[in-house]
Order: sequence, then C-alpha cells, then structure tokens
Amino acid sequence: MKKIPLILLAILLVPAQVVAMTTPILTYNPQSGSLSTTAVRFIPLGPSGNVGSPGASALNHTMPTAGTFSKLYVRMPAALSAGTSYTIVLMKNGVASALSVQITDAGLTAQDTSNTVTVAAGDTVGFRITPSGTPVSQTGNYQVGVVFDSTVSGESLIFSRGVGSNTTGNSYFTLGGGGSISVGASTYATVFPTNGVIDKMYVTSGAPGAGISRTVALTVNGVDSTLTCTMSDAAGSCNDVTHAVSISAGDEVVVHESVTGTVTSTNIHTSMRFVPTIPGESVMMGVGGNPNNAADRYQHTHGYILNASSEAITQAVAPIAFTWKKLYLDYDTAPGAGNSRSFTARIGGVSQSLTANVTDTNTTANNTSNQVAVAVGDLINWVTTPVSAPTAPARMAVGAVMYIAPPDPSAPVGQARFLNLGTMLLNMGKLIIQ
Repeated sequence: MKKIPLILLAILLVPAQVVAMTTPILTYNPQSGSLSTTAVRFIPLGPSGNVGSPGASALNHTMPTAGTFSKLYVRMPAALSAGTSYTIVLMKNGVASALSVQITDAGLTAQDTSNTVTVAAGDTVGFRITPSGTPVSQTGNYQVGVVFDSTVSGESLIFSRGVGSNTTGNSYFTLGGGGSISVGASTYATVFPTNGVIDKMYVTSGAPGAGISRTVALTVNGVDSTLTCTMSDAAGSCNDVTHAVSISAGDEVVVHESVTGTVTSTNIHTSMRFVPTIPGESVMMGVGGNPNNAADRYQHTHGYILNASSEAITQAVAPIAFTWKKLYLDYDTAPGAGNSRSFTARIGGVSQSLTANVTDTNTTANNTSNQVAVAVGDLINWVTTPVSAPTAPARMAVGAVMYIAPPDPSAPVGQARFLNLGTMLLNMGKLIIQ
C-alpha cells in the first residue's frame, strides 16, 4: 500500500495536452516605391509595413506572449531582373533568424515552410529586407505573411502602429492597424468583430524626455480602459501585464496616447494579447474615410485602409489557409434615405459572399452568417460599392475574423494519454493486490 502515493504522483505528472492557437499575420506596404533597390530596409510585423532605415528599432514590435513563427510568405508586385534578388528575414531582438526567403530574377513569390523561430514575451520582432544586384524598383504593394502559433492555448496577437504622434495633448490610432494619428478618438476607432479579452499590452516609442511623460491606453466605446501604461523621462517603452479588458462584438476600439509636456513626434508601436471566447478566432480590423460616392473603391484588409481605384495596391497575401467570417461595419455617417454602401470580401479579384450593406439612415451592419475559405497564397482585400449617391463617411470601420480550428486536444495525443493512464491504473491495481 505504501506504493500507492508514488503511483498517484506519476498519474498527476502525466502532461496535459497544450493546444496552440494559430494567427495569420498579414503585412503590406500602403505606399508605392518605398523599397530601396540598393540599401537594407526594415518593416514592422502587422499592417502598414512602411519601411525604415537600418537601426530603426521603432519599427519593431514587442511580443506580448510566447510562441513560434513559421510559414513566411512574400510576394513582390513586379518581377526582378536577372541576377538580382530581395532577401526577407524575420528579425528577433535585432538578430536575423532562420526564417527567411529570397525572391530572385523573374520570381514574384517565395516561401519558407521549413524553418521556425521561437519567441518569448518581451522579445522584439520585425522584418529586414536586403536587395542584391539592384533589383527592379517595386512600384506597387508588396505583401509579407507569416504565421504565429501560441505556446499557451487560445492566445492571439494584435499589433498596432501609430505614425507621427502629437507633440502635446491627446492623439489616437487604430487598434490592429498602422497609419496616421488623429486628435479625435472617433476618426480612427474601429469595430471589433467578436468576443474575447485583451491584455498584456507592450508599447515602444521614442523616450519623452526629462520631466515629460507619454501614456498609452486601450479605449473602448469612448472610455479609456484599465489597460494602460506610461513612459516617462528616458524610458522608451512600457507595459501593462496586470489588467485585462473584456471586448464584445460591435464594440468601438482605438488606441489613445496622452502627453504631459511637449515631446518629439515619433511612431508608437503597441502589441497586445487577444484571447477569443471562441478558440481559433483572430481578428483583422481597419478604418478609413471619404470613399467615392459613385464608383467602387478597394481597401486593405486591415490597418488604415485606402480608398483606391487600383485593387492591386490594397491586397494582402495569406500565409496559411483560414476561414474569413464575422464581418462588422461601423460608419460615422449614414448613407441617407434610399442610398447604401456595401463592403465585400475579395479573393484574387473576385467578390465573395462575405458582404454587408449599410443602408438608409443606418450606420452599422454585419454578416455573421456567411463565410469564405482562404487558401495559402490567396490575395485578399475589400471592395466598397455605393448604390445611388450615398453620403461619404469621414470614418468607415471594418472588422472581421480569421478562423483556424485548433487541434482536437483529445486525439490523437489525448487518446494516447488516456490509454497510458489506463495502463498505469491497471498496474496500480496489480501492485495493490501484491
């Protein structure tokens, strides 16, 4: 009988199955011709992949949680000339990782499906792009996609980037986006497409300076939440790993920066952990304004979305297959009686069934019924279509879900675990009899 406690201890030590959550990270360049053909450049993860010169650490994001990056997928808008190339690598804490691709000669795309990079909370990540042999200048939108698998079950990432903060007072930028900063909260507030919890906020920016502080907070439905942190004096980063904020589908969310004193205008990067109520749901969110009231206009999937007449400059590339669903729209101005404006998912230049229509005096709409399958390498974006002559909104926000079903924790690993447990119990019975 003295052997029973040891056997019970062995049972307790049987490891539980940890089920990672997979998040597609979509990066694009919203501007044309910004890749150098001769010099190394850096871009952030997430939307609005504007390039920066070497040493531009403000282009990095800080990881809010641990996990693994893999499946790097890169696409250039124009074929390179013979003997030239672009090499794109994931940087971790300022050092090139093994996750890397090279686009050469006439190639448009390249993938790395072999290498992985493990990261911990607090690590910094970004992309480095190195030209060789003076490749053809890229005058359109390049796309970079990568996949993140969380170490802890049910965790996802939300990367945001504010470009050019105000030197005094308040400013705001889009959660899950990248682009300019506004003095008005409503200008860049976007709409959240599902339920969950946001926490573990990490912020990097330029140091405010002696006697000056910069506070960053997540704002939900016009009210600053408890998820906030402050950089003061020489500190160029801060975090809040204590507070958590519950989010519901349809909530308006934005990142708020407030300055005490006068600071130098600089970019701000935030990283947050998102734990969805439904495991496997990661989010894409974007905001833009003043679309054409007579013709179709194309938008990026997330970030600061352009209203472009050319579809190619708004597309992102999918590094992994996922289900695109739960479309939410939120405008600040109704189309007007008898008018409407639709928002529709596009894959490879073809409109999909994931669409919603803001009509008449309404300012919101959603489609939680339809969903579409996105394949590896698909080029995806939105198109907005006016009907009649709708009033152009100053702000139109879009949110949607990228869903990848998590592995079944009960099989096959789980089944094997319980079979082993059964064997252990049988052996325990034999020992008790003995």
